[in-house]
Amino acid sequence: MTAANKYGGDYVQLTEQSSDPGNADAGTVRIYPDNTATPQLKFKDDAGTVRTILANIAGRYRYVGTVVKVAGDTSYTPSSGVTAALVDCTGGGAQGGGAANSSASQCCLGGGGGSGERRIKFVTGLTGAAITIAVGAAGSGSSGGTTGGNGGDTNWNSGAVIAKGGSGGTALATGTSVAEAAGGAGGTAGTGGDWILPGQTGAPGIRLSGLSGISGSGGASTMGAHGGQRGVTAAGTAGKDYGAGGGGAICLNAGGAQNGGNGGAGVMIIDEYHPI
Repeated sequence: MTAANKYGGDYVQLTEQSSDPGNADAGTVRIYPDNTATPQLKFKDDAGTVRTILANIAGRYRYVGTVVKVAGDTSYTPSSGVTAALVDCTGGGAQGGGAANSSASQCCLGGGGGSGERRIKFVTGLTGAAITIAVGAAGSGSSGGTTGGNGGDTNWNSGAVIAKGGSGGTALATGTSVAEAAGGAGGTAGTGGDWILPGQTGAPGIRLSGLSGISGSGGASTMGAHGGQRGVTAAGTAGKDYGAGGGGAICLNAGGAQNGGNGGAGVMIIDEYHPI
């Protein structure tokens, strides 16, 4: 549905109908073109300011539905009549660092895993043909006193958009002196996208003495919560949502080897649009 507005063109709103984008409720998001024929995706913030999210969208579209792709999916086929999509990619979160079996009166621990990068792009020209995709797996697989597994990359259309997975947290060897295990880096330096949010680095694990320390929490994802810290002998906690980093493990006083918490798998969320 379109309507005239004071900026001199029509707009297609995504959440409500109004004759003036400046009079919409806060949080309203809509697509509208101006007189220069460069359609834009805009929203109104809580302060009442209309802001541009994407500065140039070719054509006007109507939202028709959302498709969610998860780890293991390899293909996306647009629904009937869909020619454009807002593609939201999040890379996999990494595993926290593990902890070896410490010696008596000693401590070892791991840093948190990094969270996955997020990249969002408005794509046009979809024809109905299948598109190759990949969704990043959760970082996992490392055991004991080793660096956590990296999160996988989420990939739209054979590399047109790539959101990088996070890197695994490191592991600190058994000892008694103050020291830390670095957290893994958040996903960054992917490919493509109109809106880019780098992943968050995991927190370091810190040994305070032979009998005291705290493991690192995972990097938080824009999609949800990370794996938390541990202060007693235990495996790391897993990332709780898409793209979140897992927490590091800790072992005190010969308590046994512990694995870092697994990261959260990546995700691809595809909002589909018909032309108006």
